[in-house]
Amino acid sequence: MAGRLGINPWLTIWCSPRQTITRILKVDPSYRFVWLSAIYGFPMLLQISQSLSLSFYFSWPIIMTGALILSPFAGMLGFTIIAGLLFWVGRWIGGTGNFISIRAAVSWANAPNIVTGLSWLVLIALFQDRIFYDGFMQRSFVGREQGVLSFVAALQFVIAVWSFVLLLKTLAEVQRFSVWKALLNVILPFALFVIALWVAMWLIWWIKDFMLNYT
Repeated sequence: MAGRLGINPWLTIWCSPRQTITRILKVDPSYRFVWLSAIYGFPMLLQISQSLSLSFYFSWPIIMTGALILSPFAGMLGFTIIAGLLFWVGRWIGGTGNFISIRAAVSWANAPNIVTGLSWLVLIALFQDRIFYDGFMQRSFVGREQGVLSFVAALQFVIAVWSFVLLLKTLAEVQRFSVWKALLNVILPFALFVIALWVAMWLIWWIKDFMLNYT
């Protein structure tokens, strides 16, 4: 398949996202989707494990193994939801991409996330069970541990920013947008989610207030 593409998308996506996604869409929009889902899902599940303080219940090898096994499914679910929202909202503002092409744009924009996954492996090797407690990053560290944490945090921030830039470029190519309009395509679903959350919270407060005062 790589020969049919004529490029190595794992390398070209970093600096030539538009050309890379165009080539992928011409050959196979689902190219390496499972691998990309795992790359996206693995660090996401590790982050969730940390937030849930799973080290209270499991050792780090079990947590990491579970994340590896579940990562493709978590990634697929995440990509499907994100792509669905971008497709739905994008149609409102003149987007021409279909769901599969938008999913490809989203998944390949996250290819650099492999660095984030590797950085998690470094943290696990150094901190083991300690890494999977909520509030871990707020603890005090010194020496080598502090140096590794600072480097990994900076690296993950850079990767997150660059992945977002790649998303704007791949989405713009698929939707036939400018980068600025692609940014609007990304912001609108988030804004709608915030509005929906605010409305839901207001309704809950209103119902609660009504029940307290009229029952």
